[in-house]
Parts: sequence; C-alpha cells; structure tokens
Amino acid sequence: MLIMKKQLLLIFLIAIFSLAFAQKKKTSVNPANNTTQNTQNMNSVRSVSAKDTTDYDIRVYSNAVSIGDFYTAITAIHYKYAKDSNIKWLDTLSRLYFSGSMIRQAILTAEIVVQKQPNNIAMLELLAMSYSGMGDSKASLAKYEKLFELTQKPYYQYQCAVEEYNLGRIGECEARIKSIQANPAAEKEKININVGQNQPLQSVSIKAAALNLLGVMQMKLNKNEEAKKSFEESLKLAPDFSLPKGNLEVLTKPKDKK
Repeated sequence: MLIMKKQLLLIFLIAIFSLAFAQKKKTSVNPANNTTQNTQNMNSVRSVSAKDTTDYDIRVYSNAVSIGDFYTAITAIHYKYAKDSNIKWLDTLSRLYFSGSMIRQAILTAEIVVQKQPNNIAMLELLAMSYSGMGDSKASLAKYEKLFELTQKPYYQYQCAVEEYNLGRIGECEARIKSIQANPAAEKEKININVGQNQPLQSVSIKAAALNLLGVMQMKLNKNEEAKKSFEESLKLAPDFSLPKGNLEVLTKPKDKK
C-alpha cells in the first residue's frame, strides 16, 4: 500500500539534546559506542570535587575516567558508595552507566536518585531519554512532562508531543503542538535533528520541528491538505529542513495508477 511505502519518509524527528551533565553530543537517543565519543562522555561525568581526589577510590575513578575506562570507574564508585551512602555517588553511577550504554543500570540508579531528589533535572532527563531509547514511551512521557513542569522549556514540551504521537494519543499530541506554536520561545529555541543515516544533524527551531510532526500526524490521518500546509509552515521557518521537504515530495508525487 502507498501508506506503507511512505513510512520511511514519515519517521518523525529524533531530537538530539544534551543532558545537563553531558557535553552537547547527542549522538542519538542511545549513547554512541565509539571510543572517541565515550572518552568525551567520560570527561562529562567528572562531577567529583577536587578535595575528593585524596580518596583512593576517587583516585581510581579519576584515573579510569581520564582513559575512558567505564568499567573501572564504575567499580571505583561502587566501592565509594559502599563506604559513603551519599546520594551523589548514585548520581555519578547513573551518568557513567548511561555514557557506557548500560541503559538498564542507568535507569535503575537514576530512579533511586529521583526518588530522593524529585526535581533533579539531569537525572529526569537521563531517564526520559533512556526510556525513549528503550521504546517505553509511556515512562518517557511521564519524565518529559515533569521536566516541562519544572522548566517550561519548549524542548521538553516538544518531546512530550513526540511520545504522545508514539502512544497514538493524537488529540493530546495535536493540542500540545498548538501550545508550542503559540509559544514565542519555541521559534527561538533550537533543536538538533537527525534527518537520516550518514547525514549531518540539522539545527531548526522547536516550532519548525513541531510543525513537521503535526504534518506527519495529519498525513497518517489522510488529512493531506492540512499536512501540506503544516510542512510549508515548517519550511518557512527552516527552509533547508530536510524532513518536511521530503514529506512534501511524498504528498505531491503523482500516485501510480494500477
């Protein structure tokens, strides 16, 4: 069916966004596995104060971080946490697990931190991204909703819309996108978009990204004229944005007659 053939072009945006504790990599929803990126991630988890470096476990941790050795760094922090139950060590462990692509462990440790620190932005974002990467849109949505509640940032509202779309909550997704459209900050705030394999990331406004998502949703509902307008509005804001361009081509391409 034509709709099935369209799906490759209708893959909606994967937002690329750095955690508060990470360098602005975003790589993808899942952490990168290459050594160079992992070394950058390891540098980003240096959240230990200078005075702690006299501690043997922290010296081991610091040495491991400096060479990108996740496993030794994690072991050192586990020893440290066994001796000192300060929640900051679980915070550090969660960051290490995430950077090392050990997502289930990252989630387990971050959830413990969030239980004790409900407004910990970095851990909430780590959880939202991790759940999304594992395909658990319901859990991811809950974290993004909390993040938006705490910060009112359009980025988090956009991610809520993405997860609502994934869950098939079309009415909620549409209402959220309209809210994004009405927010002046959404036109100024940028988001890095993965537009395809071996393609450079594109930086577009949250509003442009949301309009493309709206168009994708409208196409799915066979509201092609409305979808065309949404893609055109997205391109007015971001003329080089590849995703709405591709979606418009699908809409305007003559249908094969059989």
